[in-house]
Amino acid sequence: MSIEWNKQSFQALKEVWQSGESNPDLSDREIALTARYEGIQCMVESDQIWPLTSSPARQKFNAAFREMLSRLPEEVFYQVDEIGFILEDPALDYLAANVPAPGSGDGGKLGIDTIVFFRACLNFAPEAMIGLIAHEIAHSFVRGRDNREDEAFAEDKAREWGFGDELNCLALAKEALPG
Repeated sequence: MSIEWNKQSFQALKEVWQSGESNPDLSDREIALTARYEGIQCMVESDQIWPLTSSPARQKFNAAFREMLSRLPEEVFYQVDEIGFILEDPALDYLAANVPAPGSGDGGKLGIDTIVFFRACLNFAPEAMIGLIAHEIAHSFVRGRDNREDEAFAEDKAREWGFGDELNCLALAKEALPG
């Protein structure tokens, strides 16, 4: 099997990976290709791409991301896991997202969280914007087991900080959004 790093496709990597499961006599190059396929799958399934919710836009991005990763030079490929990606996905009606910094092996953070505000929130009244900003910052201080719990914890934390009126304005602003 000979696939040049800059010419391979994700499908070709998948085929090498699948053949490697039944072929114990893989060359070092084929083993490296198998590792690349597994690395790509890990990146696509990680929390490196936000929002985490599956959607048609996310699936389209994942397909392009897989293909791009399969063709990157080897020395670049292994640095991509230090980059986060945020999609503005019209199907999800997100106003903002707090993307946590990647974690270290000891459970600590390796960087800073990134908060992205999408255009739908820019027409909110100032009070609603204040509530949204407080809520997104609160995500940096709480973590739930899943998205629903995480949202509730962030809401509680922002209220604890004294932003209850602004969060109420935010709730009204969200209700007024089309869709």
